[in-house]
This record gives sequence, C-alpha cells and structure tokens, in this order.
Amino acid sequence: MTKLEKFIIAAWVLFLLFIIWAISIPNAVQSVNNCCSSTECATQHHHANKTKTLTNENLRAWYVGFNEDYFFNRLPKNVEVHWSDLPTAEGETIKHLDGSWSIIIDRATNPTSGEVGMTIAHETCHVATWGQEESVHGSKFQNCMVNLATHGAFEGIW
Repeated sequence: MTKLEKFIIAAWVLFLLFIIWAISIPNAVQSVNNCCSSTECATQHHHANKTKTLTNENLRAWYVGFNEDYFFNRLPKNVEVHWSDLPTAEGETIKHLDGSWSIIIDRATNPTSGEVGMTIAHETCHVATWGQEESVHGSKFQNCMVNLATHGAFEGIW
C-alpha cells in the first residue's frame, strides 16, 4: 500500500469519526424569542393548539393511539378519558371495581395539546404498571416513561 493510499484511508477514517462526533452532540434547547417563560408561553400566543378545542373523544383518541403505537394494544380498551377539574394533579388514573378505567385530565394544568399528550402518556403508564409495585411512580413506571420517550412518543408534543 502506497503512502498516498494510506493517507486517503486515514483521511476517510478521520472524516467518519468527525461525522460520528457531530451526530452525538445534543441539540441545544432554543427559546422562543426570549419573550416569556415556558408557562406564560404555553398560555399565550405561541401555541395555537389550545385544549379548548379538544373533546373527550379527542382525549380518548390520544389513549388509543398510545396503546396502539407503544403498547401494541396490550392495555385495557375499556378506558374512559375525560376532562375535569382536579384540585392537585394534572391527571389521574382510576381503576374501577368492575375492571373499567378512567383517566381524568385537569383543564387548568393542561392548557395546550402538547401538555395534554404528555399527561395522557403519563397516565397511560399508570395503567400499564397498575399494582405492580408499591410506589405509583416507582421503577416500573419510570421505565415505562423512558420507553415512551425512547420510542418517540413525545416528539412534537414536548
């Protein structure tokens, strides 16, 4: 192998290493015109998808979509998802004595469709891990949330 061939191979290796390095750099979080906090931004002009237009049927469609896309339809189908006013939470999951489920989404703490999606994903993990450990936000629940994030469930909503 000539010196020129060795040089070309070394240059390609360096080029490929540079590409791998560049891909591994995380994207910087960008602010929205530095005009407001994230909470103010969510409730003001930056988000056209306000939750006022989301119906209970839309909320249920989120659940059905998460179940199909990330849980392969292994979660219960008899889940009612609806709006309510919760005093201390963004959402709540209830398993009824008859085996049916309710996911309640708080109006005040979910002002945008992105926040609704995040809350329904969170509650969906409660359904998936119900009764499997003492803490409702234990390691199985945390793994469920990480799995959703890893598989792209929050893209476009977070």
